[in-house]
Amino acid sequence: MKDTEQLTENELKFILNYKNQIQNGALRVYSNYQLENIAFISKLNISKLTIQYCINIRTLLHSETIKELTIDNCSINNIDDLQLENLEVLNLSGNNEMSQILNFSRFKNLKQLSLSNNFFSDISFLRDAKLTKLNLQESNLVLNDTTVLTSLLELKELSISYFRQSVDIQPLQVLQSSVKLKISIFYIENLNFDNLKTLPPLQELYISGCQGINVFGQLQNQKKLQKLHLISQTLENFNFLKQFTILKELNLSYSRISDLTMLQQMDQLLHLTVSNNKIKEISDLSNFSSLQYFDISNNPGVDLMALIFMRNLKYLNISKSEIKDLSDLNVLSNLENLNISENPRINISELKYLTNLISLVSCHNQLQNISVFKYLFNLKELEIGYNYQIDITPLQYLTQLTKLSMYNCYIIDISVLRPLCELEYLNISNNYIINIQPLILMTKLAQLYILYNYVSDFTDIRHLPYFDQYVIKYQRVATHKQQLLANTQQQIFTTTTIVRELRAKRQIIRIRRDQARNIVRKLILKCYTSHLQFADTLKTLFLTLNNSETQQ
Repeated sequence: MKDTEQLTENELKFILNYKNQIQNGALRVYSNYQLENIAFISKLNISKLTIQYCINIRTLLHSETIKELTIDNCSINNIDDLQLENLEVLNLSGNNEMSQILNFSRFKNLKQLSLSNNFFSDISFLRDAKLTKLNLQESNLVLNDTTVLTSLLELKELSISYFRQSVDIQPLQVLQSSVKLKISIFYIENLNFDNLKTLPPLQELYISGCQGINVFGQLQNQKKLQKLHLISQTLENFNFLKQFTILKELNLSYSRISDLTMLQQMDQLLHLTVSNNKIKEISDLSNFSSLQYFDISNNPGVDLMALIFMRNLKYLNISKSEIKDLSDLNVLSNLENLNISENPRINISELKYLTNLISLVSCHNQLQNISVFKYLFNLKELEIGYNYQIDITPLQYLTQLTKLSMYNCYIIDISVLRPLCELEYLNISNNYIINIQPLILMTKLAQLYILYNYVSDFTDIRHLPYFDQYVIKYQRVATHKQQLLANTQQQIFTTTTIVRELRAKRQIIRIRRDQARNIVRKLILKCYTSHLQFADTLKTLFLTLNNSETQQ
């Protein structure tokens, strides 16, 4: 990068705002506005660059330092002008206006390429490329020219999917047996999959929503599978799974399974997903001591007693399962990620034993007292959205948090968040927050979402590195929808807006509109002084409306 003396004022400002990313050699930009303001990007010592939601990438015409480039959902139709001689990884996911790459040979050092979620009609431009990894997932691509694949002599991993179209996997037979082949097949009826028997040994196979498939007949020769996903498969039984004794990952979601007997011999599984089924107990998994990832969400009434044998679990999802207590989890000392959402009668007091938790999701649980959280001193990520009566005071003890989401919680005061200086991500959208001064010390905050609140003064957080990016450009706190009339001295709301907003929050259900307006008008007259008085009055308003609703 050029000397500091040679940088313009805007360039210096950008470097200061993004110094952490630049020091780490990785930069992420989200908009044309942002990209246009770093036209000197080729002068930065950046090896990894991610660009999202841009339509003009000419700023990147030349760079000798960039080795990994992601251009995601940018609606561009070509990258023909890019001169990135040292590029090794290129991800073009979601750029659905791109159908061809001219002069692809100029990327001489490219090893990994992703064309997922695109509409390439052919991939002949890849001929003789030195790729080791190629991702063609969801590209609506028909492989008619098999010679392209045979020319990729260094290919080690190929991911390809078939989605709502005729399937012919015969071209894949030309692949060498050393290639790690990942096939995904989605929503194809009466699939003729006979060619699967003649393919080289698969390591990964994903089949979702395909009806009329004789899965057992096609998988007899694929006993080296490491990952198998059979999602939304209405089979009479899954006993054929017993042959896959070395399987490491299995997904049987949405498959109307009522028991797990057929899995008893698969004790080498590390990753198991059986969500959205009809399972009532998991005793058949009592010998799964090696299991590290277990998703049994949306199996209402399931008995989780067998969890005590899964001492190596690191991830557990038991959301939507009508769980009332967490006592079966007490012995899971290695558990790091837990999702207990949508269990409204759950007692979370047993969480105090899970001191190694790093991530916790507990949304839609009618939480009120979360004092047990103070024992989770290793917690890095917490999501507690849609808990309308929650007392967030104990959050002040979670000083290691880097990610916090507490949207739709009717929160007014966030002063307890002041000690959380390690936060990098904060979502407090859809609340009743007025004062954001407690965020002033969160200098590491990279993503801040405060949509749909009552904030009018942003002075306290304008110094944050990503303020322009996340708050001003994309959020604006939805003032156009709130019709908020405010300044830094007073907080004055029209009664019509308050009624409309409270109705949207489902606070006013059976109260007639004129009655609600009268209640609001009387209380809102007291809101002309300080933020604190306004917050207290607004809380009184909620209680009054709730009491009126209860009495009816």
